[in-house]
Amino acid sequence: MQIAPLLQIGRGVTALIGGGGKTTLMYTLASELKSRGKVIICTSTKIKLTEQYPTLFDASEDDVAAALAAYDILCVAEKSME
Repeated sequence: MQIAPLLQIGRGVTALIGGGGKTTLMYTLASELKSRGKVIICTSTKIKLTEQYPTLFDASEDDVAAALAAYDILCVAEKSME
């Protein structure tokens, strides 16, 4: 069973909020949605660096476009100051 159709997630931006399970849901949805097109995942909080998807740090729009030419799913982030 796929989660994206149950949540009626279409093309565009999807925001996940709440307590617990957001990162797992984000990765699950990314995996499901890549069959529809390119997927960018990001967060407004700190998360552990993912090993399952390539990650660009402090990337320009051109950097993201180039990476999306090579990958279906891309994590885009800013480096933490901590």
